[in-house]
Amino acid sequence: MADWLERQFDIGRKPIGVVDRSGYFTPILPEYQGAFVPYDDPEAAEAALRADELQVVLIIGNDGLSGLP
Repeated sequence: MADWLERQFDIGRKPIGVVDRSGYFTPILPEYQGAFVPYDDPEAAEAALRADELQVVLIIGNDGLSGLP
């Protein structure tokens, strides 16, 4: 499933933050740890995004995906 996520975004130089409420995408597999960074809550991920540490944040809930540009 991480391959699908990676294809949806131009990974670029900054990683993608992931808040995974579903449990399907975490833990991040070793080969994707440079591209995806897990966060326990959206507030922490948003703080990293505002600090320009991430390119985007994906919030994965039981009902699907959403993103913070």
